[in-house]
Amino acid sequence: MEQEKRVHRLFAFVLSSYSLWTLIFLLWATATVLLPQVSVPVWSAFALFVVTGLLGLGSLVWLCYQGGKIWSGLGGLFLGLFFAMLWYASLRWAGPFSPSLRVAGLTGGAITLGAVVSRLIRHANLLPVVAVVVATVDIWNVLMGGLIAQLQVKAPQVISSVSTPLPAPKLPEGVPLGLPLIGLGDLFFLSFFFAGLWRMGLNPSVSLWTALIAVLMNTILVSGPWGLRAIPGLPLICLALLLPHWKAFRYTKEEKKALIVGGVFLIGLLIFFAWAVRVLLTP
Repeated sequence: MEQEKRVHRLFAFVLSSYSLWTLIFLLWATATVLLPQVSVPVWSAFALFVVTGLLGLGSLVWLCYQGGKIWSGLGGLFLGLFFAMLWYASLRWAGPFSPSLRVAGLTGGAITLGAVVSRLIRHANLLPVVAVVVATVDIWNVLMGGLIAQLQVKAPQVISSVSTPLPAPKLPEGVPLGLPLIGLGDLFFLSFFFAGLWRMGLNPSVSLWTALIAVLMNTILVSGPWGLRAIPGLPLICLALLLPHWKAFRYTKEEKKALIVGGVFLIGLLIFFAWAVRVLLTP
């Protein structure tokens, strides 16, 4: 009888939210580091690439989904700082474990800290406001000469240091496939909005599937043969996360007018910044 109780307690621990998240996270980080070292034959390259890519994307979105639920408290803050130190250590000290530390630190830090920062949102109506601002800034950063666009040209190594690859095997030469890097901001705000949905009681399980579709679409756009080197991922992600809950966001007429004016001002400000950056950087 006592033996059965121990077995039940063991299964309960393994299946608990924290231990399951930790297990999936460790498996994802390990696969991300080790799979690129595995070469696959041409005949199986496409199938293995697609399967591992889908599993990697699905696991990553689930980690943000579940992480938003369990890491929004003080424990998430301490864990996020620990992950941040791992990431910093991977940049300062090169060694055989540096890739593992970078992937674990960047991914874990973005997810846990995103969940913690979401506690600043006290009302569901603030979620679409943050989403509009974040999506607009992401568009400016990537497509309108903002910081990300400049770094891609002048310091691509910086982009690599704040991005994580997806787990996929090493493909033979000549195979025109490739998975994009997932940026720090995408992971942070995925966890941020999932945590907000959990706290507001808005059934984030629905958004889990729409977010997965959005991330998959972004990946296809960047990985396909149409020559898109980079796209702003957050607009589609924010839309996928919040659109299923649009009935929960209610604004007065005055609030709607203020949001429209603020949105127009933000867009105009970003256009001005994009013009200023190009003028200042053009020789």
